[in-house]
Amino acid sequence: MAKSRSAQRASLPLPELHARVCAGDRPALEQLSRDVLDRMTRRLRFRYPLVPPDFIIDAAADALLEYAGQPQRFAASDHPCLDAFLTHAARRNLQ
Repeated sequence: MAKSRSAQRASLPLPELHARVCAGDRPALEQLSRDVLDRMTRRLRFRYPLVPPDFIIDAAADALLEYAGQPQRFAASDHPCLDAFLTHAARRNLQ
């Protein structure tokens, strides 16, 4: 049985999703957001246990929105992976 289009996207690695986002692929941005949002919020909750959960979620969502507006900034960054880049942006948003 062939995989559906959404199942194929779910298996894409972040670098490939990033390349598609840079090319203007909106479904790739949605998939990337679903893939990293939970990891980002877990990392932020661990690092900032006293920060209210809604602040953490807002910071992570804002980081994803900033990325969506200029995804090419990741390629020019000093971060080794997109997860680290987005988590760093979310931490900045909390400060």
